[in-house]
Amino acid sequence: MLAFLSAAASEGVHVVPAFKIWDEPWDPTSLGILPMRMRIHAPRLLSRRLAGSFLPPASAYLVCDADTVFWHEFKIPTPGADSDLLIMQEWDNKTGVDVPMLLVRQSTFALPLEEVHLETISRALGLPEDTLRTLPTYNTGVFTFVAGAGFTDAWHHDYQTIIALRDHAGRRVFSPFAAEQNALSVAIQRGTISAGPLPRRFNQFPPRPPRLWPAGTVIAHFVTFRRNYREARYAAWFEAQDAVRAEGWVPEPLLSVVQWPR
Repeated sequence: MLAFLSAAASEGVHVVPAFKIWDEPWDPTSLGILPMRMRIHAPRLLSRRLAGSFLPPASAYLVCDADTVFWHEFKIPTPGADSDLLIMQEWDNKTGVDVPMLLVRQSTFALPLEEVHLETISRALGLPEDTLRTLPTYNTGVFTFVAGAGFTDAWHHDYQTIIALRDHAGRRVFSPFAAEQNALSVAIQRGTISAGPLPRRFNQFPPRPPRLWPAGTVIAHFVTFRRNYREARYAAWFEAQDAVRAEGWVPEPLLSVVQWPR
């Protein structure tokens, strides 16, 4: 991904790894997962850090996860005057039919679903229960925005509410792994952030065999890298990962933190 986009510098495309712009104190026990949390701050940090830097002023930004693969050249789509960002709704396709993924599902919560009380969440977020039950989620692994967009404050506000929410026994209600993504979905639902649709070809999830990648895909988003060789599309990733680890390319401190399941 880095090599692909870096080669486009002559066309005005510049790559800025998120870890190089992060400069705020970090407490992983209270704020969630660092790579995901960075998505909230990337728009603000990019604008601040790139102002007056050696790079020319940017007109548009593309934020994407490291588990994305760029297949061929593209122009970054940019929001119109009525949208803060362009993003794709989450979806799944288990039976050959696209089904929107909703906020109310097990991966959203730290508690078992039968112990999740929507009345409590509704009151905390200021959204009706019926709205929560049908609220779609958006995939923050790939999104675009224009320079100067000021939507991060609203996103951060709902993130803080979600990550702080506890039940009567003091247990965390929402999973920290998806808290920033769920916070954006809530902010879009309440209207504090306006989102336009990102075309599917810019965030295409792996098709389930025997279906093939759709024609026109420019960004393939693998979503997860669980070690599961029954899914052939992940085998090459894990083979490369094993080779990298065997050659000692990854620092030991990182290896001691990231435990890949066998």
